[in-house]
Amino acid sequence: MAKKKLFLGMAAMTLVFGFVTVGCVSSGKTYVYDKTVPEENLSELYIAGSFYFGMEPQKFLNFRGTFAGQRVDWKEDDIIKIPAGEHTLAFGYSGGGFDQSRGRSVTIISDSNLKLTYDFKPGRKYALTGYAGAGDKNISAEIIPRGFLRGFTPPSEITKFEGKWKGLGGDNDYFVFTGREFEAGGLAKGFFDFTDTALILDRKWERTAPGADWKEPPETIKAGFVKYPNNTTLVFPYQFDVDGNLVVKLQTYRKVNE
Repeated sequence: MAKKKLFLGMAAMTLVFGFVTVGCVSSGKTYVYDKTVPEENLSELYIAGSFYFGMEPQKFLNFRGTFAGQRVDWKEDDIIKIPAGEHTLAFGYSGGGFDQSRGRSVTIISDSNLKLTYDFKPGRKYALTGYAGAGDKNISAEIIPRGFLRGFTPPSEITKFEGKWKGLGGDNDYFVFTGREFEAGGLAKGFFDFTDTALILDRKWERTAPGADWKEPPETIKAGFVKYPNNTTLVFPYQFDVDGNLVVKLQTYRKVNE
């Protein structure tokens, strides 16, 4: 049965012309796993706090496991700065919620024998995400990239996205990819990462209109009387169609030869 993946705890963006951004905040805490490791040798791991069951997002009720063989007490939505390098996580999740497609509550359990080994790169951000197919009781998990830490500049390299890609939404509906840097619609720019199916845009600078001054996004945003960390990472499904066009979130961008 097909599984529905959810890239979790990340900012959302509507591509109409240029960027319209909506911040998504985390209610978890930030930890440093080993404070003796220099900042430049750290990676960041986000523990996803929700997943899709059928069409409805659900909360994980419990995360239990070990990191590098040591018991950890990490909760959903926590962010942990870990030493870069290859590490193994052994863990399990339990949770549940209302399955709208079947009109009843369900329980989803994964045994604690789930195990993931991953090579974490310094200066990079990752997410531990869960997913379940409609009708499944067991959930699965994977680790995906989700951008770069503040102050970290990734090494430049030519990727399959290199160049300018123009959409149909007007003059400001475009992407420019140069090495590991991107600009979108003249309103946002920064660094990008990608998997086989996800384009990960890490906003480092933004402005209110083309031609205005570039500014760093604020580290926190305010909702009522409470301040939250500002998540500046945006994740979108992408593919290249049969004509070589870049399709981002169901919108087509054609390569511009300049």
